[in-house]
Amino acid sequence: MNTKAELLKNAKELEEKCMWAEAAEQYSEALASSDSVILRERAAWCFSRAGKYLSAIKHLEVLGKREPENAKWPYMIGYQLYCEKKWSNAVEWFEKSLAINPNYFVLKYRLAYAYFQLAGEYKKLTKAEYWKALGHLKDCHKLWGNYSEEKQQKENHTYFSINFLHGKILMDMPDNRVKAIDLFQKALQIKPDDESCKYNLAKTYYLLGEYEKAKQYVPLNSQYYVIELNANIAAKLGEYNKAIYQIKQLLQRREKDYLYNFLAEVYLLVGDLDSAYDMSEQAICLGRNNHKNYYTAAKIYYKLGLLSTAISKLDNAIQLKEKQYGSEYLECKLLRDEITLKITPGYSDDEDLLKRLANRFPLKSNAIQQGMICKYNLSKGFGFIGTGGHDVFFHISDCKYRDINVGDSVTFRTESTTKGIKAIEITRISNVH
Repeated sequence: MNTKAELLKNAKELEEKCMWAEAAEQYSEALASSDSVILRERAAWCFSRAGKYLSAIKHLEVLGKREPENAKWPYMIGYQLYCEKKWSNAVEWFEKSLAINPNYFVLKYRLAYAYFQLAGEYKKLTKAEYWKALGHLKDCHKLWGNYSEEKQQKENHTYFSINFLHGKILMDMPDNRVKAIDLFQKALQIKPDDESCKYNLAKTYYLLGEYEKAKQYVPLNSQYYVIELNANIAAKLGEYNKAIYQIKQLLQRREKDYLYNFLAEVYLLVGDLDSAYDMSEQAICLGRNNHKNYYTAAKIYYKLGLLSTAISKLDNAIQLKEKQYGSEYLECKLLRDEITLKITPGYSDDEDLLKRLANRFPLKSNAIQQGMICKYNLSKGFGFIGTGGHDVFFHISDCKYRDINVGDSVTFRTESTTKGIKAIEITRISNVH
């Protein structure tokens, strides 16, 4: 059996090699001969670094009973739960620590973060946790203002995180975006090269409509969300070709309906109505429940002079937003009123133009589409997929599943054959009868 000195020597060497679990075991073994606060804390710390949070908590609970007036132990228990994203449990322990030490700087930051996670995204402004998070962050700024220069230097890392989190919370509120910018700038004074902070600062400037300033702060990397923000900025600055190129880059990495919808909007701005139509149809195929896709389609049909079809798309958008969010789609209603005033008695859409558009889309699109099996002949093994604008032929040999039924929601691609367009790579995404 190793002596205590040997165990401690081994533990320190293992820590230096970042072999946290092994170091923790050495410290735990040393505790058998000398149960000191320092050794137990080291064991807990190493278990925590190893991601063995339950083992860390067991040691911290012992320390908490031994030193009930020390705020550090309930804080550290809370931190283990925080690392596991068990936000409610973490808050419970953080609050216990705060009751012992109301001015615990890093604790108040972590408590704010946990409360912010508990608030979630949906209707967060109506939740008490959201406002508790903001309250703790404001307290952090007050504490910081009373610190000596030496103390501030020691807590610099935490204060960066405080400013960054505070800025992220405020940037979602239009009336607080100028304050959010100030907070991000303070954070960047501490860590000038932090790309997450630069990105959020750029995004806040974008939301404020200050596109040139936004452009200055976008990080120089190829992260998906960075390219997307660059594309949005380019579109706002009238750099349409650049925006189109960047969104097409993103579509090669992942096909999303909102990206196709964005492309449709940009093509509409440059007057390329055929491309706008193609991208809009693709957006609807991939996102049939996204009201924004139908609104963009309506604007394209309106520009093409297809007034009745435009109104139909607007009605789809209005109904979807009401169903999903319980709110009015004011832009759609205003556009609908504008178009309605232009429809004269006896008006009808140009059937030839509608047919040309319907035939155009499948020929150009090799992207993933979404539709529903609307017809299927079991004995002959073929059928049709409805997509809202046209039905696409398919054969069972091109399906990735066999128990095909009318009503199946599917994704697919298309290819051109001598007999016309057919669906291929058909995959079921749900089975609704």
